[in-house]
Amino acid sequence: MAKRGFPKWQEEFFQRGIEQGIEQGIQQGIEQGAERKSRDVLLHLLTKRFGSLDAAVETRVEKASGPQLDAWLDRAISAPSLTEVFE
Repeated sequence: MAKRGFPKWQEEFFQRGIEQGIEQGIQQGIEQGAERKSRDVLLHLLTKRFGSLDAAVETRVEKASGPQLDAWLDRAISAPSLTEVFE
């Protein structure tokens, strides 16, 4: 028997579960960090190109998914107006 009174296979099972949980947490943290950076870059780019942004635009950017942020970043580079970035 392993420590804590559990059979060895159970201890190994628990350890693998803990390791998988840690790996998933790290991956989620990386993804969230990348989305945060995309939001920051998009807001900066929009402000530089179109001036002050209203709260509705900022809220929309804050609630957007990663793929949506990527699409808006692509459009923000060449869109002639702020409205066209979000179309």
